[in-house]
Amino acid sequence: MALIARIQAAFAAVADDIKTVTQRTAPATATAAGIVELATSDEVVTGTDATKAATPAGVSAAIAPLVIHVETTEAAAQAASADNPDGWYAAPIGS
Repeated sequence: MALIARIQAAFAAVADDIKTVTQRTAPATATAAGIVELATSDEVVTGTDATKAATPAGVSAAIAPLVIHVETTEAAAQAASADNPDGWYAAPIGS
């Protein structure tokens, strides 16, 4: 029984430490560091939650429909230039 009591006390101490850290760390803002919650890719795509941080995967999912890669064709050769050697084309929003 003494072992169980010591284990329970250890768990309680860890729980108290976690609570203390959580209480002492404020949420992040645009100007202050803090704790953030990460948005899912769907939340980034829809823009439904302005309080969560976007991940690279979420940003990629959000902009993927706006970027079209020109395939290796004559059009790609024409699109390629010194400023755009890979032939990438950004579709205008709403097209």
